[in-house]
Amino acid sequence: MIGEGTPGETALDAARRLLASAGSLAGLASLSPKELSASRGVGPARAARILAALELARRLDGAPAADPPRLFHPADAYRHVAPRLRRQSQETFLVLLLDTRNRVTAERPISRGTLDASLVHPRDVFREAIREAAAGIVLAHNHPSGDPEPSPEDVALTRRLAEAGRLLSIPVVDHLVLGSAGYVSFVERGLLPASSGRP
Repeated sequence: MIGEGTPGETALDAARRLLASAGSLAGLASLSPKELSASRGVGPARAARILAALELARRLDGAPAADPPRLFHPADAYRHVAPRLRRQSQETFLVLLLDTRNRVTAERPISRGTLDASLVHPRDVFREAIREAAAGIVLAHNHPSGDPEPSPEDVALTRRLAEAGRLLSIPVVDHLVLGSAGYVSFVERGLLPASSGRP
C-alpha cells in the first residue's frame, strides 16, 4: 500500500516504522487520515490507500456468509459479532434474531454509547424480533475498556430483557459481553437460564 520508498528508506522500512509507531494493525486502522498522512513519507494519497485497505479487510472479516450462520454455542455467536464489536471505541449494543433452526436471520444495532436502561429499552430490542417472527434473540455488546466482565447494569438490563422475552414468547437465548481478547456469556456464567437446543 505504501508503494515506493523515500530517499534513505525503502517501502518495507517505512511499513515497519508505521506499524511500530501504531503498535499494531488495529492501532494503524484507528488513526485518522490526518494523523496517518502526517507520518514521514506517507502523505494524503498513501494514507487514503492504507486506510482503504484496512477498511476492506475489516469488512471482509465481518461479511455475512453465503448461508446464514447457525448458533449452537456462545462461541458461535462470538465469532459472528466480534468483527463488528471487538474494536469499537464506543459501547455498542446489537441484537441477533434467530429462527427455529438457530440461524441468524438478521442483526440489528440498538444503541451506541453508555449502556443503561434508558438507551436499551425492551420495545427497541423486541420490535424487530416481533416483526420478523424471531424464535429467539441473542444480545451482544462490547466494553471499550477491553474487560468483558459484565457490570451490575449489564446484569440488571439482561434480566429485564429476559423477562420481556418470556412475556412475548421470544426468549433471550444469551447475552455476550465482548472485550479486547474474549467474551463473557451470561448462559455460561449461569446468569441466564440456557434455552434447550440453543447456544
